[in-house]
Amino acid sequence: MLYCTFFLKKVRFGIPALNVREIVSTSVCTPVPNSRSDILGLINIRGQIIAVVDLKRMLGLKPACFKSNLPIILLKTESELYLKPCDKSALSWLGAEETIAILTDGIEDLVEVDDNTMIPVPANTGSLCRDYLHGVVRDQKGMIIVLDLGALFGTDKLEPAVYS
Repeated sequence: MLYCTFFLKKVRFGIPALNVREIVSTSVCTPVPNSRSDILGLINIRGQIIAVVDLKRMLGLKPACFKSNLPIILLKTESELYLKPCDKSALSWLGAEETIAILTDGIEDLVEVDDNTMIPVPANTGSLCRDYLHGVVRDQKGMIIVLDLGALFGTDKLEPAVYS
């Protein structure tokens, strides 16, 4: 499977590239008073207002501070995923009809990895929340922690706000 790899605090993560709509950067993120602690604020991308998620906080890492021009991954909605022919069993998250944006510390690359080589996340992973991790794979550059987008963004975990 093809993964989009990125960094959070120098840790290398991956999500299925199929789930990525685009990668953007912006200089403004507007905080929302009394919002969930895992929402950094709102960004405006071509007229669409999108909630930016603090993935570091969700994973039990030190919370992020928004800095202008950091890469932001916009995830596809369920309907976008099904517009194109694909293997539905490869989709790890469903249900969100609103765009979700995740702030990263840096985008690395697209990496092709054989999913048969994925191993479970070891029990001693420290501060990372294991419930949100799908597994670990290796490539030429080292380990990639693969996130479980369904566990991260299921309707009981996050209700993103998008207004057009």
